[in-house]
Amino acid sequence: MCSGTMISDRHVLTAAHCIHDGSDYLYPDGRLRIGIHKKSLPSRGKSKRSKGKSRSRRATSSKSRRKTKRSRRKRNKNSKRLKTSNLKTRKSFKWVKLSQMHLPSGWTNPKPDRLNYEHDYAVITLAKPLVTSFMNITIAPEKIHPFHIRYPKGIRLFMNAYDIEPRDQMAVRWCPLIGRTDDLLWSECDSDKGGDGAGIYMKHKKKLGAGTRYKKSKYVTSLIGVNTGWTDIHEEKRLSGSVRITPQKYVTICTWITDGDIEKCKALMNKELHSRPFYNDE
Repeated sequence: MCSGTMISDRHVLTAAHCIHDGSDYLYPDGRLRIGIHKKSLPSRGKSKRSKGKSRSRRATSSKSRRKTKRSRRKRNKNSKRLKTSNLKTRKSFKWVKLSQMHLPSGWTNPKPDRLNYEHDYAVITLAKPLVTSFMNITIAPEKIHPFHIRYPKGIRLFMNAYDIEPRDQMAVRWCPLIGRTDDLLWSECDSDKGGDGAGIYMKHKKKLGAGTRYKKSKYVTSLIGVNTGWTDIHEEKRLSGSVRITPQKYVTICTWITDGDIEKCKALMNKELHSRPFYNDE
């Protein structure tokens, strides 16, 4: 089980090793299902009951009431027998089929004798649109310095994952951002196996445009990486590595979710380069 982040109404960003081991797909026969938590789905709204129905309910005979109670007790008895932790978890999600899986060539065709964690990201396309709200993906800021220079105090990474018991509840973590390499982000966000593929995001202030009367800036959330679950020891600290969204990765992911419109994706990439977190401080 892995986690993921909706980056459009039908696309999920996750880790590549969740669906592919580097040489073959883990679910080649189409058994893979994507679970969307029911709380994330748009509500249908409650329909108002008409007065006629309320009158007919009051007019129900005592015999039919007894029959309804017996059937209700029978259903409750059967449901108690089936209630387990796994069943409860499955019922908390809406399980949907997928139509396509996208993987970077650096993951499916790795170089020999080299760890390819920088390519551990993938996009899964659902069979149909499901959600109306999703997280915007952006390019990780360059101000994240290498290990020998500490990141400014107060800057944290956030991660939402389904990696603790009970599995139907999402764990929200925030932790210091330690540093970066060319393709990885390093932080103290520790997670279990179910947290692989979770989105790494940060909150930052964004200046509002002209015409705003009161607020000059607001806090926005930007998705800048993918949790790989890979850890390393640095200065006696256990650090977690996450794939860093670079300009090249941004264009690759964009072409996957826009049916290969590379010119549009390059234009969006140039726009994101000038609006990403802490751009004015770089």
